[in-house]
Amino acid sequence: MRSMKTAVAGLVVGLLCGLQQRANSQGSPVAHSPKKSPTTVNNAPIGPVKCTDPDSAQSCKSFKQLMEAHDKDLIAAVLGSQSVSGRHFAYVCFSPHNDAFRVVSFNEPPPKDYRPYTPSDDSTLTAFAWKQEAFAFETVNIQIINAQNKWFNDHQDYTLYSFRHVYVDSYEDGLLASSIGDFGKWSRDSYPKLTQNSSAAFQGAHYWLERFNADNNGTFSQVDDPSHGHISVDETSIYVHYSFTNRADDATDYMLMIRRSTGRFTQTFKPSKGEPLEDHGTCLVFK
Repeated sequence: MRSMKTAVAGLVVGLLCGLQQRANSQGSPVAHSPKKSPTTVNNAPIGPVKCTDPDSAQSCKSFKQLMEAHDKDLIAAVLGSQSVSGRHFAYVCFSPHNDAFRVVSFNEPPPKDYRPYTPSDDSTLTAFAWKQEAFAFETVNIQIINAQNKWFNDHQDYTLYSFRHVYVDSYEDGLLASSIGDFGKWSRDSYPKLTQNSSAAFQGAHYWLERFNADNNGTFSQVDDPSHGHISVDETSIYVHYSFTNRADDATDYMLMIRRSTGRFTQTFKPSKGEPLEDHGTCLVFK
């Protein structure tokens, strides 16, 4: 568990420990937040990258150059890690008329990795640890504790869950400019006849928090971090939302929508000053 950098009152620490113990005693799975540090990259073959779209030629050529140079960060995002179970997906989305692209990557957990919230007497179903990793913090306060527990306990009884990250890496001028992510729940139906073939969906903790605040008058608005990734993935689409500081030192609200079947995407930039920008393109899909 992340160490606390700031001392907190005994009451708050006691609440935090009590909440953790209560979750464990109830037999619920608790979320474990893995680190993004793949050591062994998958060796799946990649065919030649062809940059045929004139609008995205600049960003595509940067991607191709990095791949041919076996850039460690990009290779890990595109191919995934052998140490992480499940099928790996990567969507490389080229910005038109700009030397920039984003890579959305994740491993969809295999059916055996999902757990119920109300497990049977089999203690092996209560895997994972540290639900506190959902919302990063340096100072513990009651609002953070309440938000974490509200998110963690928001579930359906006939659904299975697995806790993972989804990442978004941004490249500009051939360099890794930023890397963000969202830690959350993959879910799928628990009915025996549907488990193997039912589709899975991911809802990041900050994606959940953003929508909870919108529906509840900003109850946990102080917990949310606009610069953090707010991400969801389902069978048909991927949604990414976060804020970043642009080169003019202004905040820009960024949103990305990807259609998984075709790789087509729309991205929107809304700076705090000036007019919003929207453009479209097609992602390379690796799976």
